[in-house]
Amino acid sequence: MKKGWINVFVLFVATFFLFYLAFSGQSLESLWQQLKTLNGFFLGFAFLLMVLYWLLEAGVLHSITVFLHGGQKFLGSLKTTMVGQFFNSVTPFATGGQPAQLVNMIQAGVPASGASSILTVKFLIYQSVLTIYSIFIMLLKASFFRLEIPRFFFLAEIGFIVNSFVIALTLLFAYRRNFTKRLLTLVYNLLAKLKIIKNPEKSKQALETGLEKFHSYTKLIFSNKTVLFKTTLFTMLQLTAFFLIPYFIYRAFGFNTANWLDILAADAFVTMVTSFVPLPGGSGGAEGGFYLFFRLFFTPASIGSALLVWRVWTFYSCLFFGGLTVLFAKRPVKISTT
Repeated sequence: MKKGWINVFVLFVATFFLFYLAFSGQSLESLWQQLKTLNGFFLGFAFLLMVLYWLLEAGVLHSITVFLHGGQKFLGSLKTTMVGQFFNSVTPFATGGQPAQLVNMIQAGVPASGASSILTVKFLIYQSVLTIYSIFIMLLKASFFRLEIPRFFFLAEIGFIVNSFVIALTLLFAYRRNFTKRLLTLVYNLLAKLKIIKNPEKSKQALETGLEKFHSYTKLIFSNKTVLFKTTLFTMLQLTAFFLIPYFIYRAFGFNTANWLDILAADAFVTMVTSFVPLPGGSGGAEGGFYLFFRLFFTPASIGSALLVWRVWTFYSCLFFGGLTVLFAKRPVKISTT
């Protein structure tokens, strides 16, 4: 409970900081007048790209779940996705999303070991595609950003190192059975000593059985090239949709001189930088990263308003719609396993 209030406080401070940046140098009235002049078509299209981002993520989850268990309804995958979006937004390093999704999938009838494998593979695909995508973009646009942003490569390298470390650790967990077993046994023994686990022998046997199934499921998913190709393609499209949102916000402000690929690349780098900020929603890093990269495209008078719109579309929409899902879709969508 205490940690939950800390996260709420951090989000409150981040929101205050966001509005301070947006209002800095202009009055509330002038900001409102500026927002009223935005092109509704481009603004709406930017939000539709965020919806597409959610749908494609649900498509990745749905494809893997159907392959393992069958009988999954897309609505169930979408609900699990939005639950993850909400808890990713309110926890540091987005650590709360997967546990919440795991609980939701188990309640819907997916075995715990199967749900763990699905989420692990999905996470691996996302992180790998994000890293490769960003490397390709950096090689393509490095000269442009290197001239405009001091220590650009330093920021990019930190993002790549953090994401590569996460990928390596996840692969180690997924493939090295003995390593995973020793790690979980260590945690299990600690919980048993603290009297948190009841029926130690029964729990240990369940742990070993679940671990065996987890590695079997993970190996099965990675061996299916069709599923891997489909989910990788969906993830590439998902990231592209997300990275294009700032471009359409840019167009909504009436600007049209910047190259869409430059703006896409800028958002890819902001995402990489934000990934190692240890605050809910990457608060502080996201706003700072947007200012650092997108001041190249927006005017000083519009950058604060653009940041406000971008953050509402890409972060607070996840809080709002994910929160509604958590509040009003309490009953899980059941699946029939095969």
